Amino acid sequence: MVQFEQALKQKLFPDWSPYYLNYSDLKIALKNLKNAYDHQYDNKSSEFQPLIKKLSYSSNRSMGNSETDQLEDNFSSKMDDEVEKVVLFFLEQQGNLAHKLRILREHFTRLERAKSSPQKAIFEEEIKNKILNVGNDLLKLLL
Repeated sequence: MVQFEQALKQKLFPDWSPYYLNYSDLKIALKNLKNAYDHQYDNKSSEFQPLIKKLSYSSNRSMGNSETDQLEDNFSSKMDDEVEKVVLFFLEQQGNLAHKLRILREHFTRLERAKSSPQKAIFEEEIKNKILNVGNDLLKLLL
């Protein structure tokens, strides 16, 4: 898992770091929950039920262990918060890209109406650069 965390950190965009999942905190919360389950089952793997099956939003708790329930709630809450943060960031970025594309559409309309001139060539080059920038922003979101 350490290798995964290292590889993940190498692929981050520094400007977006506040909007990434907090992998370290989630990993710690999940490890604490796993340890509580292990302790509750006395480390007997035959009695240990898969952790993922235990993580649910239902109020129907089969464990009855308040420590485990609290740790489960803690992990679920952290995961919800982290996913919400990422989704809101993507929605914001989608809005930014839509705005940039609308501006580019307006520039294209003006360019189509413009007569041939040296200024038109300069304007075409500016639009090409803006298109490349929007494309790069989109690729960043997809990586």
